[in-house]
Amino acid sequence: MKTLLIMYHSLTGRTFELAKSVCEGARLSLAGEHGESSVVVSFLHARDVSVPEVLSADAWVICTPENFGYMSGEVKAVFDRTYDVTREATAGRAYALVVSASNDGRGAVAAMERIMVGYGMKAALEPLMVRGEVGERDVTAAHELGQYMAAALDAGLI
Repeated sequence: MKTLLIMYHSLTGRTFELAKSVCEGARLSLAGEHGESSVVVSFLHARDVSVPEVLSADAWVICTPENFGYMSGEVKAVFDRTYDVTREATAGRAYALVVSASNDGRGAVAAMERIMVGYGMKAALEPLMVRGEVGERDVTAAHELGQYMAAALDAGLI
């Protein structure tokens, strides 16, 4: 069994809305005709992600607001508490980023991409950056990102 970890932090609800859509897309993708899949979707607030969750995840989707041109402190705390123990085990795994930004989101993306290099992980998709209020297009893009990540993991593409 493979695990897709979708972790998020949200203060305003915008990032949660996107993360929830990622999760719904992933679960819909895995429903399939027979209802069986080799992938489990784990949907967790960043404060609930620790070493066991990181080690058991075969791919990640990280959803964060942009705070002062950076990722949220809760998401950064996941990296702080898991990096030393898990970085060798995560090498080669895939990830995707979702950033809800008041500004342009580039600072948050750049910081997370640097950290993911340390984990030895590779980006499966271009980051989804949503600037300002979350619209229907953004929710759809998040849903599609979740569908892709789950299906690609299930098919062994990532």
